[in-house]
Amino acid sequence: MKVITTAAEKTQQLGYLIGKHLTKPIVICLFGTLGSGKTTFTKGLAKGLQVPSEVIVTSPTYALLHEYSGGRVPLLHADLYRLMSEDDLENIGFYDFLHTNVVVVEWAERLDDTSRSNALIISLEIQEDRRHIQLMSDVPEITEILEKISSELKGVIS
Repeated sequence: MKVITTAAEKTQQLGYLIGKHLTKPIVICLFGTLGSGKTTFTKGLAKGLQVPSEVIVTSPTYALLHEYSGGRVPLLHADLYRLMSEDDLENIGFYDFLHTNVVVVEWAERLDDTSRSNALIISLEIQEDRRHIQLMSDVPEITEILEKISSELKGVIS
């Protein structure tokens, strides 16, 4: 599925639509350059998961992980930009969260292939004043969610 958004609010809306359909743990791998909308998407996802509005979603660039609870499914937000080695993920207990949370991974290219294999893959690219977003997965449950939101996107996303 390919989507084009023209404003940060629209990128958040895409995240919201996906989040509102999630009912169990999943890994979402985000690929894109600095400023491409990875954290913006995650803010919308948190809203869709009903993370309380007083919880501020920010990029965990320096902490590697932020955990947001209180929603329908706990949300773990990882930023692997500063990851030094695969051992860093093991040391912070990253793999312990994979089966109990919705896990959003920024800079997912630094994650091993096994962890990305059953994930929703989202690539974000800025071209002029638009974000070109591609969503892919081979997982039937994720494909169903993408099919559901495709009709909801009409009139919301460019």
